Amino acid sequence: MNLLIILLTVIINILRGSLWQKKKQEKKILKAVENLFSKNGFNSVPTKSIAKDAGITEMTLFIILSLKNYCINDCKRKLFIY
Repeated sequence: MNLLIILLTVIINILRGSLWQKKKQEKKILKAVENLFSKNGFNSVPTKSIAKDAGITEMTLFIILSLKNYCINDCKRKLFIY
């Protein structure tokens, strides 16, 4: 029983850490987007530049954005019953 509690505690702490890391990355992305769009305009900024300016990989950028879009679309479906 004690081992199970320890394992659950470790898993919860890992999840909390990854959520904190994701929020930190989202803030970096938003800052990079604001900076790059204000300098170069919307159409002139590739995702590679956003990722580089945010200090993350382009794959991480795609993962974060796709997860966020999935959540937004899921909420829309529930609210508006698509």
